[in-house]
Amino acid sequence: RVLVAMSGGIDSTVTAMMGALAAAAGRNAGVGGNIGTPCLDLLDEDVEVYLLEVSSYQLEVATALPCEVAVVLNLAPDHLDRYPSLDDYYATKANIYRKAKIAVLSRDLDYPFEISAGTSVIDFGASEPQDEKSFGMRTVDGERWLCRGSENLIATSELPVRGGHNHLNALAALAIGSALDWEIPAMLEGLRTFPGLVHRCETVGEIDGVTFINDSKSTNVESTIAAVEGLGPDVGSLTLLLGGVGKGADFTRLLPAIERHVDRVIVFGRDRETIAAQLTGVDMMSLETLEEVVSHVLDTARSGDCVLLSPACASQDQFANFEQRGDRFRSLVLGGAS
Repeated sequence: RVLVAMSGGIDSTVTAMMGALAAAAGRNAGVGGNIGTPCLDLLDEDVEVYLLEVSSYQLEVATALPCEVAVVLNLAPDHLDRYPSLDDYYATKANIYRKAKIAVLSRDLDYPFEISAGTSVIDFGASEPQDEKSFGMRTVDGERWLCRGSENLIATSELPVRGGHNHLNALAALAIGSALDWEIPAMLEGLRTFPGLVHRCETVGEIDGVTFINDSKSTNVESTIAAVEGLGPDVGSLTLLLGGVGKGADFTRLLPAIERHVDRVIVFGRDRETIAAQLTGVDMMSLETLEEVVSHVLDTARSGDCVLLSPACASQDQFANFEQRGDRFRSLVLGGAS
């Protein structure tokens, strides 16, 4: 049986996407780990490939996973209330490559991963492919395409998932599948039917011309940056909802993305004042609860606007988990915040 391990702030989407590609490729896959079913509960004689999301916490213990394929999807400051330094956190993430037969590497990560001489490498990134095994993006007749080497594979307009960050997720999934020798045409069919994850840039609905997007799973700054950068170019006036338990994060890192794409920010929850203090110069409103936030945006947003819940924080100040937070946001929007 084959073990594929994925780690990073956006790994849940790629793990679920890999499950869809496995089904399209005719592989019986066990999908889980930090997403859904725990690793040991997946064990089954009929499973051909295990697709696991692995957190840094798990990599503290499982320091040498015998993976067929391993990938770190992104690196960004997080869990700084747990690790002595950022270097310690990143080094823990890097454990995933120690015993991997094939390392899938993001060209967009500036980190000196130590890859052993016997490990094969396949890379992906937002730039054009570097060689015929490499995955990337190029513009053809004004449209963005996912590519492998010189071959244009699929236009981003054919993907149900929205945003540039999800296009990178698709490239990562294709790179992983190619490392497993899955057929490209089958994987492309899987991408065409993959709707994305609940609570990850999930379109809740359109109310009086205002689009509401639930990205409650964004519990760190990097995930929120990815959501804003991915969605910002394709929407009208963007309102960003931030707040919860900040985990000691540096929210000033949001400023460039906010300046490019966001028209107003509303902060809520326990650490709202800490977040507001770091986002100087931003059009800002501070409210205590998510209920107050949704009520306000329903009253003030105009047709063509987009409201993005991408908190960049954990949820445990007001909710049991990010799922409950996202479900509450959805019910408030669809119920008119009643």
